[in-house]
Amino acid sequence: ALQTRCHRRVGGFPAPRAGLKRYCVVRVVASQQTLQPPSVVITGASSGIGRQSALLMASKGWHVFAGVRKPSDGEALQQAAAAQAPTNTNTGGSITPVIIDVTKPDTITSAAQKVHAVLSVSGQSQGLTGLVNNAGKVTLAPLEHMPIEVFEDQINVNLTGVLRVTQAFLPLMREGLQPPGSTGQADGEEEDEEDVGGPAKHPKTRRIVNISSQSGTVALPLFGGYSASKFALEAVSDCLRYELDGQGFDVVCLKPGAVKSDIWSRAHVASSSVLDALPPSVKATYGALIEQVDRAAKKA
Repeated sequence: ALQTRCHRRVGGFPAPRAGLKRYCVVRVVASQQTLQPPSVVITGASSGIGRQSALLMASKGWHVFAGVRKPSDGEALQQAAAAQAPTNTNTGGSITPVIIDVTKPDTITSAAQKVHAVLSVSGQSQGLTGLVNNAGKVTLAPLEHMPIEVFEDQINVNLTGVLRVTQAFLPLMREGLQPPGSTGQADGEEEDEEDVGGPAKHPKTRRIVNISSQSGTVALPLFGGYSASKFALEAVSDCLRYELDGQGFDVVCLKPGAVKSDIWSRAHVASSSVLDALPPSVKATYGALIEQVDRAAKKA
């Protein structure tokens, strides 16, 4: 079974430990015994939550397939993992970069094929243990003047991209599942109640973690495109959780607040290009609101 923890007090999660500061780090912990270390795919692993999650899980003995868009980002991540290796108490963890652009299906397909090949031993795959859909982007602008292509781009990355990746890796996660009726829960984890007279369920030994946002609960001004994508991600996560119930999967949607991450510097650049193109009359109308939100974003 798998457990997920978030190192930041957001919605009842525990406070961060020393060294993690403001990063919200996903921890997916396996209890099953396999011939291979547990494995996880993390998208958006070049920075922020994805990067910290990859490094942490590798230090805990996981084989991390780190989704990055540039080979140089993968190399930097491997170097960071090697630098922290002497301080690790657990061994056996590793990071394998895979090129994934969640808006480009061909990169996702190639990554899934690579993960399958790496996990296969003598033609038999132990299966992929976890999937963390973390890749995301945000562009701030008033909805009245947000270019449709900018709105659609956020939906494409934050929502449709999650579904693309999930569909591609679910078959790998089904490999090596424990049979229905067997015990696979972690120590201290309660088993799901079975329906009377219903079919036996697979124990939950696979977990999909979707990184949402507090913006998926409360819509904020200028965050219209981002909030729309995260609200929808909540719905997709709920539906997927119900649909996969009893099949050995758990689906978790984490909603961190403001996290110190490169997403905000990239958002500032993307948002500035949109806002700078607004006519003076629009800037006069929305100027105070834009400045207020911009100050808040810079403090994140």
